[in-house]
Amino acid sequence: MKGVRKFSDYLEKQKKLRTFLKEYEKEGKWSHAAELADKEAEKTKRKDLKTRALEDYKKAGYNFDKYDT
Repeated sequence: MKGVRKFSDYLEKQKKLRTFLKEYEKEGKWSHAAELADKEAEKTKRKDLKTRALEDYKKAGYNFDKYDT
């Protein structure tokens, strides 16, 4: 049962994360959404969240092109 509970907790956390991200993006709070996605991407090593974070950072006005080498 512990495995089921952990998985259920994980799914609930992911649902809350998606909800927060959607709300921040809907409200135009791009940097908030980016930081939340970036933080979670670092913890979970999820590339989709890292990509979403970078897209939200760009919408917030951050320019990463000048750092490319």
